[in-house]
Parts: sequence; C-alpha cells; structure tokens
Amino acid sequence: MKKKVLLRYSIMFLIVGALVGMDILTKVLFDNVNIKVLGDFFVLLSTKNYGAGLGILSGQTVLLIVLSIVFLIGFIIFDYFYKNNNTLYFIAINLILAGAIGNLIDRIFLGYVRDFIYINLPFMPYYFNIADVFLTFGVILLLIEILFKKNKKEKITVKAKDENRNEHGKDINK
Repeated sequence: MKKKVLLRYSIMFLIVGALVGMDILTKVLFDNVNIKVLGDFFVLLSTKNYGAGLGILSGQTVLLIVLSIVFLIGFIIFDYFYKNNNTLYFIAINLILAGAIGNLIDRIFLGYVRDFIYINLPFMPYYFNIADVFLTFGVILLLIEILFKKNKKEKITVKAKDENRNEHGKDINK
C-alpha cells in the first residue's frame, strides 16, 4: 500500500512540476508583450495582478500567500484521505495544485501574479494566465468527478435495492 501511495505522489510531483514549469515559462515568454490576437477581444497583454482572481483582495499579498499555503496543505490532505484513483480526478488535482503553486510562486517572489492573457468580455474585461487556466479546468473536472461519483453511488444503491425485491415489489430479504 505504501508503495502505491509513494508512486502516486511521485507521479503527481512530476506532473505538477512540469505544469508549474510551463506556467512560469509562459509568464517569462509573454512578459512585456502587447499583441492583438483577435482585435481588442483577445490580446496577449502583460499585467501585474496584486490580488486574487478578478483583483479580489488586491494588495493583500501576505494574506493571499497564507491562504494559498493553507489551501495547498488542506487539498493534499483531502486527496490523501479521499483515496480516489479515477483518472479524471487525478488530472483535476494535478491541474489545481499546479495552478495554485504557479501563482503562489509569483506572489512569494514578485509580490504579484503575472497575467498576460486579456479577454475583453462585454460585461467585464478579464486578465489571466496559464496557472488560472489550470485552476479553472481542474475545479471543473473535480466537480464533474465528484458529482458523477455521487450519481454512480446512488445508481448502485438503487440497483441493489431493486435486486432485493421480487416481481411484486416485496423485499425478499425480510
């Protein structure tokens, strides 16, 4: 059992490390850029984000660092006890960890997060980076996995109950 856990976390370490490396590389490559990809709608435009998503808690760098570290520790503990070997779940947690670590590294070493993707939505302009993409897709995949697993358990429970009934609907185990 311990070998399985060690192998799982070794693989996670490598995947998360590669994804964090990709995040840092893109932040370096797109530093000080202003490239219109799709007019004013989609622009590669480097900016500094001193807050969390959408600028929430702007200027609260220390708080965001502490919250990120607490989140990472809590999430790793959750993963350890959740014991899910599903591939979708594994991909989700790797994306979430990589995104959180990528932005945490920026906050610790720079005091802000480097964003370089700008999408001018009609209701709100939005800046983000690859770590944010990892976080977003990771959370979506995790929600799908958790909701699907719940539905799967409910279907198994209903099927088991149905198998314990005869053709007249009476419980055959009584």
